[in-house]
Amino acid sequence: MQAELIRKQSVVFFSDIVGYTRLMGQDENAAFELMKENLQIHQEIFAKYHGQVIKELGDGILGVFETPKDALKASLEIQKFTRENQKFQLRIGMHSVDIIFDHGDIFGDAVNLSSRIQSVGIPSSILISEALHDELGTQSEFTTIKLGAFELKNVEKEVTLFALTNPPLNIPKRTDILKNIKYQER
Repeated sequence: MQAELIRKQSVVFFSDIVGYTRLMGQDENAAFELMKENLQIHQEIFAKYHGQVIKELGDGILGVFETPKDALKASLEIQKFTRENQKFQLRIGMHSVDIIFDHGDIFGDAVNLSSRIQSVGIPSSILISEALHDELGTQSEFTTIKLGAFELKNVEKEVTLFALTNPPLNIPKRTDILKNIKYQER
């Protein structure tokens, strides 16, 4: 008899090092060291905000948080650290939904969607889905701007995205997102 799957409302976090493939082509050892440093930064900051690093996916980090507030605080701290450190830049994307936990991994459409949201961002940005934005409510310490609805690669329905605007984040324009989507379609 199969054990029942564990489903839980969570914020799915995805980050990616900008320009990592190019860096790997220039200096594999330096790129590998950056990847290790990136993981360590994520692990330390996630621990402060009750997050869990699920796994590394190349130069990306997949993680989960129990609350939107913890997810955004951690993401903002990670972006602040990388801006001050100036060794590399990240794009971060997040979505909130019911996900399946199984043997230390997570499954569900939210994983793919968080990855797609991250992939259309710009360096030093944090993009979030409308579902996550709605969970923040109006009494939030986080400021956002609505970027509109987008058709993301391999995502069935249009996704409305918001960008976190708290300093020191870079805030993408709608045209930036559309340009990144077009680039991915090639």
